[in-house]
Amino acid sequence: MHGDPATPLLQAYAGDPVKIHVLAPFSEQAHVFTIEGQEWELQPGLNGTRVMSSIQVGGLEALSIWLDSAGGKERLPGDYLYGDHREPYREAGLWGLFRVYPAGATNANLLPLSTP
Repeated sequence: MHGDPATPLLQAYAGDPVKIHVLAPFSEQAHVFTIEGQEWELQPGLNGTRVMSSIQVGGLEALSIWLDSAGGKERLPGDYLYGDHREPYREAGLWGLFRVYPAGATNANLLPLSTP
């Protein structure tokens, strides 16, 4: 309705695997990174690892999040809010949108993933 926000826009097709790299800015307080509606394994590929939808990140800490399927298990297209779960940081601009297009959508400005 009002166009896209002036924050980073991540994009993928529903069902695509996605890797997101997170770097927390320097701070004496911890941040809590989250992507609404998405889940990932704490240690991908390790049997019995915890499945998470948010994770604490310390100042200048980096982590990689591997989503098995954009749009979650149901592969639902839509806009998903990501960023710091703590409201003061979100209000300060630590947020963005993860846009998931329907698989095979032609209106997306994305190239399909290559198959090995």
